[in-house]
Parts: sequence; C-alpha cells; structure tokens
Amino acid sequence: MGFNKKFYQTGGLVASTPPSGGGAFDPLQNFETVTYTGNGSTQKITGYIRKGAIIGGTKTGTSATQSSIFTSYYETNIGSISLWFRRNGSSGELEYLTNTVGGGSTLGHAILINGSQLRVYVNGTAINTTGLNVTDGNWHHVVLTWNLPASGTNVNLYVDNATPLTASVSVGSYTGNSTTSLRLGHYTSQSNNGFSGSIDQVRLFNTALNSTQVGELALETYADPKKSTTDYFGNGSGVALYELDEDAKDTGDAYNGTPTNVNFLGMAFQPDLVWVKGRSISNDHSLFDSVRTATKRIKSNSTAAEDTLLGGVTSFDTNGFTIGSNYNQISTTYVAWCWKAADTTTTIPAGTVGNTIASDVRANQAAGFSIVKWTGNGTAGATVGHGLSSAPDMIITKNISADRTSDAWAVYNSIGGATKQLYLEKTSAYGSSITVYNNTEPTTDVFSIGDWSGINYNGDNFIAYCFHSVDGYQKVGSYSGSSSAVTVTTGFKPRWLMIKGVSGNAAGIGSWVIYDSVRDGVNPNTKFLQANSSLEEKDFSTTYSVDFNDDGFTTTATQNDLINYNGTEYIYLAIA
Repeated sequence: MGFNKKFYQTGGLVASTPPSGGGAFDPLQNFETVTYTGNGSTQKITGYIRKGAIIGGTKTGTSATQSSIFTSYYETNIGSISLWFRRNGSSGELEYLTNTVGGGSTLGHAILINGSQLRVYVNGTAINTTGLNVTDGNWHHVVLTWNLPASGTNVNLYVDNATPLTASVSVGSYTGNSTTSLRLGHYTSQSNNGFSGSIDQVRLFNTALNSTQVGELALETYADPKKSTTDYFGNGSGVALYELDEDAKDTGDAYNGTPTNVNFLGMAFQPDLVWVKGRSISNDHSLFDSVRTATKRIKSNSTAAEDTLLGGVTSFDTNGFTIGSNYNQISTTYVAWCWKAADTTTTIPAGTVGNTIASDVRANQAAGFSIVKWTGNGTAGATVGHGLSSAPDMIITKNISADRTSDAWAVYNSIGGATKQLYLEKTSAYGSSITVYNNTEPTTDVFSIGDWSGINYNGDNFIAYCFHSVDGYQKVGSYSGSSSAVTVTTGFKPRWLMIKGVSGNAAGIGSWVIYDSVRDGVNPNTKFLQANSSLEEKDFSTTYSVDFNDDGFTTTATQNDLINYNGTEYIYLAIA
C-alpha cells in the first residue's frame, strides 16, 4: 500500500507524527538502503532503475484493493516492452507484471510469474519459458518483442540480456487493441493475481527491438544521458517511458498512467548521513554527513581523523546523492545506507537546554535520529544538546580533528549504560570508564561527556550520530545468545540491523555485523558487512543468517561467534 507523506519542518529539526502516534509517518522517507555498481567515474545514486514503483500484490480481494498502474497506452501489432522488476519472496500464485486484453484472444500480451517461472503470452498464445526462474530476490531486466503480421518466428523474449527465447505465434484474428490499455502489476479483468514486488523504467516501442538494442537497455543506468529520453534510439521507435520515480506519468505526458495503491520511490528524501561500503572489494567504510558537508569522510573501521575525499560523496541531492570515483570502481558493487536528518543545520547555543557546550545539529525527531557536531572544552561533565525529543539510546561519536589519528570511536547504548562504552572500530567487549560518557545517562535534551580526548579534547571537533527507539520504526535493544535460534521482537519488520556481542561468553564477542533487506531481498538474510572491518561482504549461507519477521528478527539456530553464541549478550540497532 502507499504511505501518507505529510511532513513539516521546524527550524533545523524535522518533526512529524511518529509511528506510535497513528499519524503520518513513512519509514522510507527517513531511511533507505541502495545498492549500485561502479562505473569508474562519477554517478548519481538514487532510485532510478532498480527502485521504482513498489507494487503490493494482494492475492485475493476486490480490484479496488489491488496495487497497479493502469496506463493509457494500447498494444500494437508490432512492438516491444522493456522493464526492470524484482519479485518479493521465492514462490507464489500467478502474478502479472504486465497485461493487455484484446487481439484474437481474451488474454492479449502479458508477462507474468507462475510459481517461480516467468511466463509470457502474446496474442493469447503461451510462450514456452521453462527454466526462467526469476523469484530469487534479485532485479531482472526483461524485454518482450513481437511482430504479429510476420510469419514464422515473430516473438522474442530476452531476460537479463541472455540469448532470447523465440516463438512463432499465429496472427489469428489479431487486429490490435484500442479499447483496453496496459496494466502494470495486475491482471486487467480479475480481482486477484497481483504482482508483489518492484517495477521500474518501463519502456514501450512501436518496433520489434533487435538484440543489440536490447543489450543497450540492459546496461542502462542513472549515468546514461538518455535515461529520461522516451525515444531512446532516436529513430522514432520509442513511444512511452514510465520512470516511476514519483508518479505514473510517462515522460512525454501522452500516455499517463493511473496508479492504485502504489508507492513510488526515487529516494524519497535528501539524505543527511550516507554510509558507503564496497561489497565485492575490501575498502574502508566511509561516512559522509551534511553537518560536516559533502566530501568530508570518516571511517567506521579506523581511528583516522576526518579527511577530504573528492572522490567520495560529492553532494547530497534531493532524491539521493552523487558519488565520485573512489567509491565507484568499474564493475564493483557497493551498498549505501542513507538517513534523513533535517534540511538545515541549527545551532544550539551553550546554556539553551542545560548544555554547557554549543552544538550544530540536524535532528529528525520523528525518526529518532540526529547528527551533532561540537568543539570540546576538556572539562569532565560537559553537556551537549542533541536535538531529539527523547534521550538517545545509542550515541556513536568520533574525534574528527586532523591531529587526532588514534582516537577511537566511542559508542554509548542505553542497555549497558554510561559506564560501559564500546568502540565502533573494535571487536572488544564492554569497557568500563567514566571518562567517556561521564557516568551520566543522557536526558531528553543533552548527553554528558568526560575529559577523554576521543570525546572532549579542548579545541578539537567531534561528530555524533544519535538514535533513540521509536515505536514501530526503530529500536535499540538486546538479547541473549543461545544454542538454538533466538527470536527478538522489535514491533516492526526490520530493513536494517546492526548487532554486536558485548558481554558474557567471550566466544561470541566480535564484530559489529550489519544486515539489510536489499542485499538479500528475501529470508534468510545471509549477506553481512562488518562496521569494524574493511573486508568485503560475507555470505556464509545460513551460518550467520537472520530472518526479518513482521515484528522482529530471528537469528540462525547455528551457534556462532557473531550473532548467536550461548551465554553472550548482544545489543542491536534495528530500523524499519
């Protein structure tokens, strides 16, 4: 279903009704995971291609409850359709990506999924697609071409730019269809058979594309200068393009669609914190935020001070961000986790909210997230305003001054309290010191800091990322490891999860392990990265897996040293 996207802004703080209030709150406007493949230069990372329209296919019910896009484009006797799609889950009932009605049969041209197989009909004739399994949770590119006046082989189906499946379809009584238009995500004349997943970059042509043209479309990315061009090949063959970033209109405004219960995603916000990591290579985790401004990098796996990386995040854009060459190597895969804070930075002067140090803040109060920057004074017990409406449950802090290359990241969490600090770049268990967070729990207005150089050295600059639990959206919590699977209740289905062993059995105390719902797409989530390590993405099948449930997550039953060891206490940050 779609989301109500009502928001308002107060100064530099983003406020909205949180999930627990029953009002308007869209998790996808506050946090997002995006994956991309490097092109060796610079590219804008956003929702374009492989994001698109989220279709929530309902298997039963009336057509009014279905998710679909009903366009005003009619099928022709010669043509092609190109689109990207990703199906939720691994199997299911009949689900239609596209469908038209007309021609020589009740069922005209259609692309659908039956169980796990892609199926195609042209002029009501089924095309043999045995072996085309497309329910693996990955994105797939499909092109269907037809030339019904021709005899012999007149239909081609390309999936992921592979050698096409071909078929001969009888023209029969086909005369074209000028009464019923194209529907995306739902069978035209039935109340069920809705597609469940994402559809993006739908292109319609009035010619049967050849294999070379299909190959060009299969490689299309946001960096393509023709990304928004309807007539992609410049020969008059391009009829309509549905980018599906914000609405169901086609780029030429001639065949606009009408959406029903569809959530359109570019990236639904301008990010303020972008955390980037190479998946297929070993490289540093790099964090860029809008308070420190673009190109300013700090590394979660290193004690290094802030540096300027012109090849990093070069701008925070209205629906994404632009990445430079350092995190954009050719054919290398990357992930970026993106948080919304606020559109502007607000200064909280000393003495305003019981704080003794002034701070520059971007705070998203509804989402329980803020970015805080301050200059240390070296005094134990100094306090800093965090901009949130509740006390933070997790604070991740770094000294960013150039001469502080060995100061660790300090991490506070409300489970262990202010005397049990952790370090983001380390695998160690809880430490015990009052010099970090001054043995004082945060309040609704401020957090306290000690006189340790990593958090309050006189004249040095510091950055902190603050999180507090928000019912239905975000939770900082803990669980105890076991010799069997552990189910943790968060009150929502996580899209992002970071876990750390902190105390108890030392065999289970290790890395900060990060999962998300995009890199796997379906349960079990087996792909993980480690915030404290530059290593590439790991995938150990079910050994270190988690399932994202409707109200929480479940660890693998296999006892292991990262997320589930009997006798080890774990903390986590989960985001819907």
